[in-house]
Amino acid sequence: MQSKKQFWLICFGLAILTLTIFLPVVQHDFINYDDPDYVTRNSTVQKGLTWEGTVWAFQTAHTGNWHPVTWLSHMLDCQVYGMSPGGHHFTNLVFHVVNALLLFSLLTKATRLMWLSAMVAVLFALHPLHVESVAWISERKDVLSTFFLLLSLGAYFRYAGTRAMTAMSARTELQECGRAPGFENTRTRTSALPYFLALIFFALGLMSKPMLVTLPFLLLLLDFWPLGRISFPLSDGKFFRKLLLEKIPFLALSVASSVVTFFVQKKGGSVATLALIPFPDRLGNTLVSYGRYLAKMFWPIELSVLYPLRPWPFSAIIFSAIVLLFISLAAFRLARRRPYFFVGWFWFLGTLVPVIGLVQVGLQSMADRYTYVPLIGLFVALVWGVSEFSRNVSRRILAGFAAAIVVSCAISTSFQLRHWQNSITLFRHAIAVTKKNYVAHNNLATALANEGQSDEAMKLFQNALQLKPNYAVARYNVAKILDKQGKIDEAIEGYKESLRLKSNSAPAHYGLGLDLGKKGNLAEAIVHYRAALEIDPGHGEAHYNLANALLRNGQTAEAISHYQMALKVAPGDADAHNNLANALQKQGALTDALEHFREAVRLKPRFADARFNLALLCIRQGRPAEATVQLSEVTRLQPTNEEAHYQLGILLANQRQTEAAIFHFREALRLKPDRPSALNFLARILATSADAKFRNADESVKLARQACALSQNKNFYYLDTLAAGLAEKKLFAEAIQVAEQAKALAASQGNATTPIEAHLEQFKAGQPLRE
Repeated sequence: MQSKKQFWLICFGLAILTLTIFLPVVQHDFINYDDPDYVTRNSTVQKGLTWEGTVWAFQTAHTGNWHPVTWLSHMLDCQVYGMSPGGHHFTNLVFHVVNALLLFSLLTKATRLMWLSAMVAVLFALHPLHVESVAWISERKDVLSTFFLLLSLGAYFRYAGTRAMTAMSARTELQECGRAPGFENTRTRTSALPYFLALIFFALGLMSKPMLVTLPFLLLLLDFWPLGRISFPLSDGKFFRKLLLEKIPFLALSVASSVVTFFVQKKGGSVATLALIPFPDRLGNTLVSYGRYLAKMFWPIELSVLYPLRPWPFSAIIFSAIVLLFISLAAFRLARRRPYFFVGWFWFLGTLVPVIGLVQVGLQSMADRYTYVPLIGLFVALVWGVSEFSRNVSRRILAGFAAAIVVSCAISTSFQLRHWQNSITLFRHAIAVTKKNYVAHNNLATALANEGQSDEAMKLFQNALQLKPNYAVARYNVAKILDKQGKIDEAIEGYKESLRLKSNSAPAHYGLGLDLGKKGNLAEAIVHYRAALEIDPGHGEAHYNLANALLRNGQTAEAISHYQMALKVAPGDADAHNNLANALQKQGALTDALEHFREAVRLKPRFADARFNLALLCIRQGRPAEATVQLSEVTRLQPTNEEAHYQLGILLANQRQTEAAIFHFREALRLKPDRPSALNFLARILATSADAKFRNADESVKLARQACALSQNKNFYYLDTLAAGLAEKKLFAEAIQVAEQAKALAASQGNATTPIEAHLEQFKAGQPLRE
């Protein structure tokens, strides 16, 4: 009962300690390295959990990986938190805390050594090398895959049998007393359910991050210690073969995952060829990286988000090889007496194999995030080893030593966490602690450019290009800054140079297309938009701008198709809805156009152009009330929109809102004094209004004469208005003369003369016109 209480107290303390140290991460931002691919510029993920997104998650090779469960977790975050980075960070932190608790629970149940297990879990939770996996939103795959790994191990431990654990615990206790018993096989009755659960959790882990492919190897290690199912040296070959057969389903999943991952990464261009990085260089980097991981575990300084690939001195390679060989031989020699050391060491070596660089993926020589699972082995070897070799040391001294290590890790992790606040702090630190880190220069420059610090950004981009002259991404980013500075011709050359270095860059094709469109070269712009979409079919902005170019080029039907694709990617794009509606109008699909105009206005209430387009279509479809509402809002948002004032004046006049109509006609004429139709409408109201307070005969005649002059007296309606104004001034003889002129002009143009004839009768009777 006491031990159970201690167990839960340790769990509580471990969770609180981890949360306290890492909680500042929820105040951190997204960063511009991988986060755009995973979240901030991934429209599919941003839609949240949808059926379409789920299908995409299982089909896509985006980012050069196949990890559908990771994609689904990011979608769920967007569903819950939207684009608030704090929520996404919090999810990573929760998984990290849960992983620490699972590790503690597994080790405690497997070894019955609670305090040693707690120390391993604390090191796992607080080690600075693990900051990257927690603080980087894109590394959700680390914490998520480890969660499923630990669940798989837990199910496997249950499958292997409780008596095996108990027997091993007894042997461990005997060892600590200085005795070394034989490692006889412990066979227990097992249930199939935990075995299948272990397989399911393993599959989910692989679908979160394929680095877990070494699990079958780990299971054999754990069969040796702490489960005690394998003796050393082997005393029962038949039973060992059964254990190997038991691992075949796990191995099959590993092989399948490895094959899928290799082809996906190769297709994505992430796998470096032997011609680019020869095998001797890879082997040298592998040996040195193992040594560097070991060194950083004990002395975690100068940690960086990216460690660039570089050639290593032969002496460093040989030294690392000797250290690795010496420790490996020692592990074999100590396997019987100190199995924890054998298991811990080869856990570390084995779990790093998929990412150690023999198959080079990406730009890095090593990465802190790769240690998230491998360091568990070293922590076990270290903690169990210190415990064994300090049997005669006072418990208080040991407790003080352990506390000092925990405090050191906590402080170091807190400092390391600060570098992850945003892209600027992260990459400034990376530049400070690494050499020739052209990616860090580029990403820091990108972050500064987004903050409007273009001059400093340009210097950093130039630094990146000095370090790597054929760095296509930096060439592209320089072109983007030139674009913002209005240096279109230079930007075009920059995009072309970027494409020469990396022809499959969708952003470079897209940027070049935009600039060519600005220069009026629609045909070539369309070619590059299409190229961008061949590379990235989900590039919503490329669909949108291609549609714009096609529409300008008279290819309306195809433009509609691309607007619709753009809206699939970004359904909240008000501009795309507005432009699609305009295209649909040209095709005569007025009902569909109306809905898209309305959606544009709903999404962007201050979108005056969309409101204006909606109003004109409503007028066309006989919806004066809706048109009036929209035009009223347009004139508020765009007071200088002469056409909106004019059209609103007509609508208000028809609705007998005379005072408002006069105001908007006057505004239209203030903005465009020589518009004959506006002059005529205002003149007619001033001459014929039923309300005397709105009539002004002198102004009416003046405006009507101006309208007639501008139309060269060829508009019978304007002449009719002038006649009405003259009649209002009691100049009936002149009014009759002008009306006769209007009647003759109407007849000559094939228009009905009946209304003008009625007006003539009134004028002849000495009566002004009232409308």
